[in-house]
Amino acid sequence: PLIENGLPQMPPSRLGTSPGFVTDNFNALRLINPVELRIGATFGGDTANRLHRSLSEISQLIRSMPAKYLRWPGKDLPIFEVETKRRAATPVRLTIDEHFLWSFGELRVPPD
Repeated sequence: PLIENGLPQMPPSRLGTSPGFVTDNFNALRLINPVELRIGATFGGDTANRLHRSLSEISQLIRSMPAKYLRWPGKDLPIFEVETKRRAATPVRLTIDEHFLWSFGELRVPPD
């Protein structure tokens, strides 16, 4: 909804590009009502493929940008611990559930 209504997530880049997660796969999902992207929802065909690819691209972007470069003040230690997973093939029927979401990896802020 924020992208659809032109509410910025960040200031415009020098190149005038959109946020890095706004890819062709992300844009293809705009036809889906955001309420439908909920736990338990099942998708097939091109929608399943685009959803899987979009979330994979987003998780890669998080790993390669904020998780990699954000450091604790005065230390050369990353704030986030990242555990990556190998991208699995998109199933014929994709259900948004715990197993599906964990398949993209894990991002943690350590307690200390």
